[in-house]
Amino acid sequence: MVVLSLSAMATSRVEYLTVKHDFGTINEADGKVSCAFELKNVGDTPLVILGVYVTCGCTTYEYTQEPIAPGQVGEVRVTLDPTGLEGSYIKSIHIYTNTRPKKKTVRIHSYIVPQED
Repeated sequence: MVVLSLSAMATSRVEYLTVKHDFGTINEADGKVSCAFELKNVGDTPLVILGVYVTCGCTTYEYTQEPIAPGQVGEVRVTLDPTGLEGSYIKSIHIYTNTRPKKKTVRIHSYIVPQED
């Protein structure tokens, strides 16, 4: 007979309230734009954002550092610097948490109008 304690059965679970963001048409001359991807802890134990990986140096991020209590919401804030970019732009942001699966990919979209010389 196998006996599990309640703590062994408790799990971290996440619901991504946002998985994509479309900045629409942006002008390079207007500078950086930002958005937030929200994560809700729908599990029984604290949710921890372990890290974030972006696919381009023009995209930076900040994220909730402290554990997110059950029922609470944390975020990954992404900033796109359009300097030197033009045209259609789609980038992936990989978010790693203490859940299964550990990785979730979210995306940003935009169309960048270059600055006139």
